[in-house]
Amino acid sequence: MMRIIPPVDIIRDFSIPDPQLENSENGIPISYFEDHSTQFMLCSFVFNRGFLNDIKTLESDFIFYMLDKAHPLMSALKFQEALEDLGASFSVQSAAEFSEIKISCLSKYFKNVLNLILELLHGFKITNDELHLQQKLTERQLVMQLAKPSTFVNYHARTFLFGKGFPGAAVPIPTQVYEFTPDYLESEWKKIFPNHLFCISLAGHIPDNFSLDWLPKNEIFTPRLSLSKIVHEPFDSEFMELSIPDLKQSSIRILLRLPDFENIQQLAQLKFTSTMLGGFFGSRLMKVIREKEGLTYGIYSSVKQYKGAISFEISTEVDINRIEEALDLISKSIREFATSVPDNDEMDEVKNYMAGRIIAGFDGAFKQSDMWITQKKLGMLKEEEEIFIRTIPSITPRDVYQTASRFLEWEKMLKLVSKPAQ
Repeated sequence: MMRIIPPVDIIRDFSIPDPQLENSENGIPISYFEDHSTQFMLCSFVFNRGFLNDIKTLESDFIFYMLDKAHPLMSALKFQEALEDLGASFSVQSAAEFSEIKISCLSKYFKNVLNLILELLHGFKITNDELHLQQKLTERQLVMQLAKPSTFVNYHARTFLFGKGFPGAAVPIPTQVYEFTPDYLESEWKKIFPNHLFCISLAGHIPDNFSLDWLPKNEIFTPRLSLSKIVHEPFDSEFMELSIPDLKQSSIRILLRLPDFENIQQLAQLKFTSTMLGGFFGSRLMKVIREKEGLTYGIYSSVKQYKGAISFEISTEVDINRIEEALDLISKSIREFATSVPDNDEMDEVKNYMAGRIIAGFDGAFKQSDMWITQKKLGMLKEEEEIFIRTIPSITPRDVYQTASRFLEWEKMLKLVSKPAQ
């Protein structure tokens, strides 16, 4: 019988695949992840928007919302049809201080697709009709998002964790989108492209004749400065209620600010500890809160890493009549977790789960490109990422106990809970 090798054995000597790297003339880092077994390719443009406040965050989001509607020579519908004719897709994602444009297409059509996208990036132009339509759609979308208790609570969670200037912390005012004019948005886009271009990554079947001649030669990359200082002080209170009318189910967020670890092994131990507590379906919190007590469909703990800040968070949704019961059970689970040493079976389960996730994250050129971009955003070197990965198999039960007892103090966590408005 063939022995199945656990993923944790594979990552003991894991080495992150090396892309071909170069810098453009103006210093923009570019990675190439070649894979000629596929006929497709992916091109990602990453922009550093900086830490923006209130209206500036909404403005930046709105500009990127408008991108596929701002081609200077064709309408939004014609632009989409032109992409579809070339078998291409175009998408924009914004998170924290970064926005990312992703272009996926057949390799043989990449030059045509790139020319189409470059016309858009260099000639960004918005008609009044496109603007008015997008303003209405964005306002409606924001209203619907803010009507969800979980979204409303998440905005406040970011604010309490790191301050109002932190990306995703300022609660947007939907009607502010009507303050934007075509001339203003076009002038702001000229500030973003190309001088806030952060990095470029290409993956898949990259054409042999691909060149960087289209990149501006004279622009120098200048990242936007943070408009706010990340908050690191203790929370003002241990418990915070958010009143929401007609609420049927409560969103609970349990938050803890943590230092930005310089020790990669310590960060690996913290993420491992969080995974054991609530990072997957076999975790401690899931077994107690979901399987044993039936209070929720899911409860998760996570360590979220930003540049200059780290948070530990627990999130769940429960019936409004069982909030106190859920908080009491979570509290007991954390205290028990922080005062006991896990057994070897539980350690092996978490190690194999995390190892499998790590291997899946580097499976193929497209995912390797995404991982490289993530490393660049966090300012993490490849060597540091490899140290993190190789630390997982060597973590001991004692490491978990010491990490949990040191960092996971219930009294220092902010309990943010939504309740029905009286």
